[in-house]
Amino acid sequence: MDNFPIAFILILIIILVSKLFNDRALKLLNTEQKAQLIDLFQRRRTYQIVVIIVITTVYFCLLNYFPAYYLQEITLFIAVILLFMLVNMYLTIQVLKTNQFPAEYIGNYKLGAIIRLVGIVAYFVLVTYELYVN
Repeated sequence: MDNFPIAFILILIIILVSKLFNDRALKLLNTEQKAQLIDLFQRRRTYQIVVIIVITTVYFCLLNYFPAYYLQEITLFIAVILLFMLVNMYLTIQVLKTNQFPAEYIGNYKLGAIIRLVGIVAYFVLVTYELYVN
């Protein structure tokens, strides 16, 4: 059975739950802190998108030029994406702590980020499981 529909629905649910935690966290901040949050991370979000585009482009180029190694390429792609997410989460938490955001906000951010990470792992497991067992 193809696991993609299940994985897709799961990732949508995970995104929704993560967004609920982020929204709850934002309610803990005053207007100045919300503005500071935008200022702190606006440029960083642009860089993150560029990094994701580069990672994905390299992945598709590898698949195109070295199709015999697709399993290794998929594994590498998943590992790099997860590493990127972990590093991003760590750096974001450090910036929030350095700028003295409330501990409750940081806790809600961590929980939302961990939920997203678990969702991405579950998605990758569901959509690639059959590649690894066959």
